[in-house]
Amino acid sequence: MDEDGKIRAEKKPSMKRRMTEHDYTERNIYMLTLVVEGRQALLGHVVGRGDAAADSPEAPRFVPSPLGVLVSSEVEHISEHYPQIRVLGRQLMPDHLHIILFVTEQLPQPLGRVVNGFKVGCRRAMRGLAQGGFTAPQSGTAHDTAGQHEAGSGESGTARDTTKRHEAGSGESGTARDTAERHEAGSGESGTAHDTTERHEAGSGAGIGSRDNGGASSDGRDGGASNGGRDNGASSDSRDGGGVGCRAALRQGVGVLFERGYNDRILYGKGQLQAMLDYIHDNPRRLLVKRQHPEFFHLHTFSLNGISFQAVGNMRLMDAPRRLVVRCSRRATYAEIAELTARLMAAAEEGAIPVSPFISPGERQIELALLKAGMPFIRLTDNGFPPYYKPYGRYFEACACGQLLLLSPFPYSTQRTMLSRQQCLWLNSVAEQLSAAADGRPAVT
Repeated sequence: MDEDGKIRAEKKPSMKRRMTEHDYTERNIYMLTLVVEGRQALLGHVVGRGDAAADSPEAPRFVPSPLGVLVSSEVEHISEHYPQIRVLGRQLMPDHLHIILFVTEQLPQPLGRVVNGFKVGCRRAMRGLAQGGFTAPQSGTAHDTAGQHEAGSGESGTARDTTKRHEAGSGESGTARDTAERHEAGSGESGTAHDTTERHEAGSGAGIGSRDNGGASSDGRDGGASNGGRDNGASSDSRDGGGVGCRAALRQGVGVLFERGYNDRILYGKGQLQAMLDYIHDNPRRLLVKRQHPEFFHLHTFSLNGISFQAVGNMRLMDAPRRLVVRCSRRATYAEIAELTARLMAAAEEGAIPVSPFISPGERQIELALLKAGMPFIRLTDNGFPPYYKPYGRYFEACACGQLLLLSPFPYSTQRTMLSRQQCLWLNSVAEQLSAAADGRPAVT
């Protein structure tokens, strides 16, 4: 029961809630993630090697299926129906799509209505392709730069053969899902800005876990609707031209291409746009890296001393015979931080595993030194991990090489909260318990 005496159901974690205090018609830049219904790999497949150089023939890249090409073309046409919107970037993945949109001036209706109209066009493209009624355009790729997304691109021969299908209440009949999609966007879903996983990130302007929306967003979770460690590979549609996958989806009664809702991340900080672009364009490589090291991106749970943990990363670090707590006062001088860093690095060279939530400025400097030196360590976080979660930035690379274990004694929440002093003290006490329990390994489930 709330303070006002009203009884409300417990809010379930969701990466698809809109930010209640934000006006989704106003000028801003958004990174959106849409996930294919059932996470079917209908949009294409990723090829190459995760460790190949960018200029190598084996560099990671996405190969769209015919349906993926049609979806990419639908993205290009958003600006034709809404001249207030510019498409700054996009990246197709086997089971999800990232789009970065710039709303240059006030929209006549909330952004969610625009997204729903886009979904209507994609759904018609899928149905048409399944029936053999659409021909994939010859030009266009799944990964273009901002200039190629401007309105008036003139690409023809796509599934968009009906005008104004992006308008709300376009009159398309069909399943209950159709009706739900037309009424969903911008409908005032409660919640807060949902890229709360930013709180985990170090050294990346985009945050640590998208909302690989399951994330969202991502690739996921980023968070968020990214595929979050799920290896979808090349689906049947990417081999047979897309029609078989579409027909199979329709036979199963799916009737839609993208699942209800979407994840959004609102640009607020300086340099965040480039971080967003880098993130979506790096999705193919990240997926290949995760396929090469799936054990480091699996979500584990275990309990220790009565505390339940979620974990992502190298669980073998819990086997280390020696774990050291990293504690550094906020009042520590530069010289004191440098001395502590040197001592910890020497211990890490001898096999000790540093453990800390890395909260204070000095602790964050030590964490950065560990990352740069490639030393393994355990990081405690103040939020759990959503389904399909994967780290961002430096943390992703550290997980991929087995250098890092992310642990959270908290359940996952989409609510953005400030870390309190009590939580900081408790996280430090948890780090001490992990250090004291170095001789005993927790049971992993």
